[in-house]
Amino acid sequence: MVHQELQPIPERSIGENIYVGRYPTKKYGPVTVIDHDKMYEDAAKVLKEVHLNYDPHAKLGSLSVSQMQLVEIAKAVSADCKVLILDEPTSSLTAAEVEALFTIVDELRAKGVSIVYISHKMDEILRISDEVTIMRDGQYIGTWEAKELTTDMIITKMVGRELSNLYPRARIRPVRSCLRSRTSRPSTPRASATCQLECAQGRNPRRRRSGRCAAHRADGGPVRSALPHIGHHHL
Repeated sequence: MVHQELQPIPERSIGENIYVGRYPTKKYGPVTVIDHDKMYEDAAKVLKEVHLNYDPHAKLGSLSVSQMQLVEIAKAVSADCKVLILDEPTSSLTAAEVEALFTIVDELRAKGVSIVYISHKMDEILRISDEVTIMRDGQYIGTWEAKELTTDMIITKMVGRELSNLYPRARIRPVRSCLRSRTSRPSTPRASATCQLECAQGRNPRRRRSGRCAAHRADGGPVRSALPHIGHHHL
C-alpha cells in the first residue's frame, strides 16, 4: 500500500528506503550482514521498471515531495504484490508525473496486478478505473462499471442527493470603510497624542462610531515622546 502521508527516511539512500525492513542479506561466517551490492542492483531495476531515472545511491532527501511519492510506488512494486492500494497517489504530483503514474498503473494491470485506487479526483477515477466503488460516511453505497458513470452521477451518490449548483454565487455588500484613524500631533513635546477612530459597522456604511483616546503609561501618567514632535498613540 502507498499511503497518502509519506513516511520517508530522508538521510538514507533511495535504495535503502525501497528495501527498508526487508534488506537482502549475506553471510560472513556466522555473521549476517546487509548485501548492499544486491540491494542497489535490485533497486536500480525497480526504478527502471517504473521509469524513474534516479540514482539508488542518492539520498532520498535530495528529491522533491512528488519524487518521493514515486519512490514509494517503486517500493510497493518491488514487493511483487498482487494487490496494490494507492491512497490519493496524485495529491502531490505534477501533471507530467500523473501521466507517468498512469503508465505504471496500466503496465501493472497488464501483468495481472489488481489496483485499488483511492481518490476524490473524478476525472482520474473515470479515466483509469474498470469499476468504481463509492462509500459515504464509512458505509458501502455500491459498485458500478466506470463506463456507466459520469462525474455528476458520482457526486450525487457521494453526497446522497443531487447538487444543482456546485458553485453558487455569493452575494456580498461592500462596505466603504471598516476603520479609519486620525492622530493629532501633540501641541508640545511632552503632551500626549490623541487619536480619533471611525468605524463602519455591519452592512450600513453610514453607521459609524467615533471617539478620542489619549495615550497613557501604566501608572496613569501621560506618555512622553523621546523625540520632539513625535507622539505615541495606542489603539
